[in-house]
Amino acid sequence: MPNWCNTEVVFIGENVEKLYNDWQKANKKFKKEGDQGWLGRLFMYRNVTMPIQSNEKAEILGRLFKEPYCRSFINDIHMTQKDTLLMSTLDAWKPVIDAYNKIADMYNLNFVVKAEEPGQEIYLNTDATGKYFPERYIFEFFCNSYIPYNLLVNKLNSLDAQRYFSSFTQVSEILSGYGVKTEEDMEYFCEYIRNKYPDCIINFHEYEEEL
Repeated sequence: MPNWCNTEVVFIGENVEKLYNDWQKANKKFKKEGDQGWLGRLFMYRNVTMPIQSNEKAEILGRLFKEPYCRSFINDIHMTQKDTLLMSTLDAWKPVIDAYNKIADMYNLNFVVKAEEPGQEIYLNTDATGKYFPERYIFEFFCNSYIPYNLLVNKLNSLDAQRYFSSFTQVSEILSGYGVKTEEDMEYFCEYIRNKYPDCIINFHEYEEEL
């Protein structure tokens, strides 16, 4: 079983309503009992060849076949404005960018992606302007055992509660009393926390603009 990447895609353009309607029809036409919203149904409905994973083959019933690259399942899809549509998916291992590119070509749309898969350390945000996804940093802190309250733990919990940050200044202001002024300082700080509280998990990542 793969690690599942939490992906959000915003499609932008005049034809997003057609994309939405086509998905509703495709999901109804090809849906199987107990099956999730497999994104590949959209390509089946439009009779469009799905992107194919190269060099991946499996033998089933004595036949070799190539597996569709589109290992993606839609959790939610809705219009946010007249010309924008938000699609939330679970993708195997990493965001299926090729599939999203193909959808954009099919409907003459633009799109931006935000994706997180901690196991592969994938933190992606292609929205350079921050219009749809303003997040630039992500912070996580949790403990497997009880830690007595103190000012440092309170600040860490405060950061974890906010989780997403559009600028590093938002982080450094909270941790200013601990010498955190730069992203390099933050790396050292996280390592310090890991050593001080070995039962705790602390992660801090900057989103990349491309895989």
